[in-house]
Amino acid sequence: MKELQLIKLANKRWKPLSITALLILVLYLIYRQILQLDIFPQLSQSIAYNVISKLIDYLFILSIIGLVFGAILFILSRKKLSIIDEKWEFHGSAPTSATSFPASTIYNINIYNYFDGIPESKVADFKTQFQKALQEANEQNYHNAIDKFRELLFRTEDNSKSCSVHIQIGHCYRYLRQHNKALEHYSKALHLAEKGQDKEGIAASYGNIAISCLERPALDGATRGSNIRKAVEIFYDSLEVYRKDEYPVQYATTQNNLGTAYTDLPSATAEERAENVRKAIACYKEALEVRRKDEYPAGFAMTIANLGMTIIETDLKEGCKYIEEALKLTSLLPDQGRRLLAIRNENCQQLKSSA
Repeated sequence: MKELQLIKLANKRWKPLSITALLILVLYLIYRQILQLDIFPQLSQSIAYNVISKLIDYLFILSIIGLVFGAILFILSRKKLSIIDEKWEFHGSAPTSATSFPASTIYNINIYNYFDGIPESKVADFKTQFQKALQEANEQNYHNAIDKFRELLFRTEDNSKSCSVHIQIGHCYRYLRQHNKALEHYSKALHLAEKGQDKEGIAASYGNIAISCLERPALDGATRGSNIRKAVEIFYDSLEVYRKDEYPVQYATTQNNLGTAYTDLPSATAEERAENVRKAIACYKEALEVRRKDEYPAGFAMTIANLGMTIIETDLKEGCKYIEEALKLTSLLPDQGRRLLAIRNENCQQLKSSA
């Protein structure tokens, strides 16, 4: 992920570096104009003047170098989305071979919605169109929803609102399992959010890009592992914004997703697997600090199901306890708990019989 770290640095530094260099260049030009007026002829003959003049000449050279580096950093920051696309291996269609490595095997990966106040917008037509598009998506008419969302992109120049719309289009393509197109729109959302310095939009875009890494099948374990490791790093980027005290719901969502990423991360050794499971368990438990049963029953059910299915690898009794807790809320689970029930029957029944 050195490329991504470099680009993140470029995105933060190109503007202050360029402005500083430009300011020094302007001051140097003003200084040269003053010298040409020959207002202080005696001063120009002094040793101190010559030393200062040489220092200012060096500053001029540094300002030119600063402008060059600023331009390079600007180009790097604009390349961010294409590098994400290349390095995360989202080119081409998803593999359909029976030997391909599957996407996440855990119940719950939560997508990140970001509306930027659109549902409460005072622009009635825009709000109505957005709500109609959401309704189409909720009814799984994803192609119709995409068409309606696309129309909205021609009706606003606001970066944050466009970011919100691109995220929704990305969700539609995600449900259609068109991973390349989903990533394309999540990446556009990220670009717009960064352009508008919209930190919530940036965090939501990062989270959805990371989910794309988790969910896309890979042709081999190395590619799968690489994608998941990148997803983990991007989830941590989201947590730079989604702090527990400020955005508790999004914080819990990201912790849950991190747990899923660690659980799915391929391991070369038993020790490495144990460490990944330990990290996953810690993330799920951290999510449950927010996703309490009485406040967020659906989130609680899904996270505790994930926790049970993960912890059962290291502690059968403890894992079965969490699975039984999740099975009390089967109506809130994506498949009404069928998969969880199968795991319980396979693993926890033997615990009861041995007792």
